[in-house]
Amino acid sequence: MPRKLYKTRTALILLAAIAALPLQGCGGRRVDKEMAGTWSLHWPGRPVYWTIRKNGTYEISGPGAAVKHDGTLRSRKGKWSLKSKTWGEDGGTYTFPNTDTMLCVGKLGPGTWTRVSDRTAASPAKKGPRLSTEQDGPRELAKDLPEFMHAVTQQARTLKHDAIPVSIEYKYGKTWSYTEPEVKISYYSPSEGTGVLYTATTQTVEPYVFDQAVNWGEDALPPVFVDLPAALRIARENGLNGPLEKAGLRIWRPGGADPILAWMLSTGTHGGGRTINAATGELIDFDVTGYVEAYNAQWARASQGLRALLRSSRPRSSGGSSSSGWSSSSSSGSGDSSGGFDYNAYNQKVAEENAYWSGDSGAYDRIKNGECNSSDASRFGC
Repeated sequence: MPRKLYKTRTALILLAAIAALPLQGCGGRRVDKEMAGTWSLHWPGRPVYWTIRKNGTYEISGPGAAVKHDGTLRSRKGKWSLKSKTWGEDGGTYTFPNTDTMLCVGKLGPGTWTRVSDRTAASPAKKGPRLSTEQDGPRELAKDLPEFMHAVTQQARTLKHDAIPVSIEYKYGKTWSYTEPEVKISYYSPSEGTGVLYTATTQTVEPYVFDQAVNWGEDALPPVFVDLPAALRIARENGLNGPLEKAGLRIWRPGGADPILAWMLSTGTHGGGRTINAATGELIDFDVTGYVEAYNAQWARASQGLRALLRSSRPRSSGGSSSSGWSSSSSSGSGDSSGGFDYNAYNQKVAEENAYWSGDSGAYDRIKNGECNSSDASRFGC
């Protein structure tokens, strides 16, 4: 056989032998059989899908994918790697808590992926209520909450037929790896005593059904109320400083009085808080929760109990005198110093703290300077 023909035949035999061998992605299969399929990223943004095929190709798609890309992927024994012309190289580890959940770590950090059908990734996301926002300085602020609550209520009644909205909670904070506004709407079912909690961001609106009793309140929010941006503007006109951190809307019944629909707004350490009547837009300058009154009453009872304990523990003296140094006078009155305890100073300190944590800097300064007026006394117990 001519030498050139021999070399050609040998090369063909080698190629055939190589083709008969199993593909050697990461030392075996191109893709772990458990990893093959379509996965949806569990996060607060719009859907991101990762389709991994058995032949070792992949595709990242979906409305939430900042960069859509595809390429080749290898995975075996808990380790994966990929190459893409647009994404570059990536890789890391993976585990399966169950057959439909994959925990994957790559160059962007850890992520949780849930198995879905290929049809889910191919079809557009269903339209539903979305949280609207407006700029408030460098931040986004939730707006149009009456309209948003109405839309969410229609969904809530598919889960609980008589669901009524009883509270709205707003916060600006970190959701997963993003900092954004978040709104929670609590729904109560009068017939069951149970509830549904909806959590909304600018990207998602997700329900959580409570089939056990809830104590969120039973007073339904009206369909029309002062929107959050308007309430915040009124609060700032009345001395609220700093960016809004959190707010709450619900109906309060302080001390059995008439119900009050109120926004309670807080800027945290930046400037305290304010309460706005969500029906009229007026500033509320008293504690609608009744917490301060109950707090002061609790401490008044504790103070009376302490005085009674001190009186009962005094040693009795013969002949009307005492060698122990205890006074035989009553512990009540402005000059009380039973056991060295200054009740007036203690009560003033409690009132100062009440005013401070309510966000009323004016009342705090008056109480601290010994200028407590009748309004301060009724609100904070000075």
